[in-house]
Amino acid sequence: MTIPEWLVPLALIIGAIVTLWKALGKRTDHVETRLEERLQRTEERTTGRLERMEHRLLSAIRSVLPVGDVVASRSPIALTPLGKNVANDMEADTWAENLASQLATDAGTRNFEIQEFAFEYVERKDTFRSAKRDRIREVAYNHGLQTYAVRRVLAIKLRDQLLKLAGLQPPE
Repeated sequence: MTIPEWLVPLALIIGAIVTLWKALGKRTDHVETRLEERLQRTEERTTGRLERMEHRLLSAIRSVLPVGDVVASRSPIALTPLGKNVANDMEADTWAENLASQLATDAGTRNFEIQEFAFEYVERKDTFRSAKRDRIREVAYNHGLQTYAVRRVLAIKLRDQLLKLAGLQPPE
């Protein structure tokens, strides 16, 4: 039996097409692998950049926006829930009760005089002993506040006690 003449060129053409197909397939696989590696590296770099940008943005926002305030923005001045927590941590009620009777004669007789006196008193450098100053700093740190905010809480608690001693109604 003899092979038809047309079958040999056809077999060669089919063999060439299969060989070419396999070679292109390997080349394509290599290109796809390199492309995937590049995309993965680009994604990692982009993710890292986005994380750094997010961190910088949040830092900028935190530096501009006020941290939770301890005092409500209404009149008369009152403590927020955060301010009440700070007052509890500082045992501000006990401190104010013990101190108010000593200061009552100097505080004035009208509510605004008493408030001014209380705020001025807690801002003086010599008001607190070192242990109390350390406690103020510790509570401020624990609540993410500045010591100024803790002193404001103490001033409000002192004001309220002085108002009671003066026969005036402290704000609720």
